[in-house]
Amino acid sequence: IGGSSEGSVIGWSMKEPVPITASMLKMPEAVNTAIPSVYKAGQWTLSPAGIPTAVMTGHLAVQAIRRAVKKTSGSK
Repeated sequence: IGGSSEGSVIGWSMKEPVPITASMLKMPEAVNTAIPSVYKAGQWTLSPAGIPTAVMTGHLAVQAIRRAVKKTSGSK
């Protein structure tokens, strides 16, 4: 699916240390980026990687976006 026949844990990054969250407790934070209003989701967003990670980070990114929209619009 990801085009990496040998597999990958984090995708592509030149940063040190590698920008990956490996704690399930920190999973909600894994969708945040340094750019405001930009979130990440997908199989390489969190370690361990894979389809379940893609689904979970997609859900978490949507939740983060909804919270941000509520915060800026002032609705409850």
